[in-house]
Parts: sequence; C-alpha cells; structure tokens
Amino acid sequence: MKQFQELSFQELEEVQGGVITLTIGTVVLVGWKAAAAYGAAATLAGGTFGLGVYNGYRGR
Repeated sequence: MKQFQELSFQELEEVQGGVITLTIGTVVLVGWKAAAAYGAAATLAGGTFGLGVYNGYRGR
C-alpha cells in the first residue's frame, strides 16, 4: 500500500507560452518568481555538491 503518490515532472512544473510556472504544494510561482526559485535551487544543489566533495577529500 502506497502512502504517497508520485508526481510526474509535468505536474510539478510547466512552461506555457514563454511563462514559467512552478507549483510547490499549493503555492504557484509564476514568471520571475519561478525563475528565482529555480536559480536558488540550482545554487543550493551546487553548494551541497561542493561541500560533499570537499568533505570527502578532507576525509570527514
């Protein structure tokens, strides 16, 4: 029995007519706010990856 339903990529985001839309839970971000959220996520992911590589190299 599954407690969680998997969402497809299309259910999470859609690009229509040049307008970027991002849905997180019940919050819908449109336009520059969605683009800013994507940018923040990319920055966070890059930082997390870099920290993991650094800690792996340092043997922590």
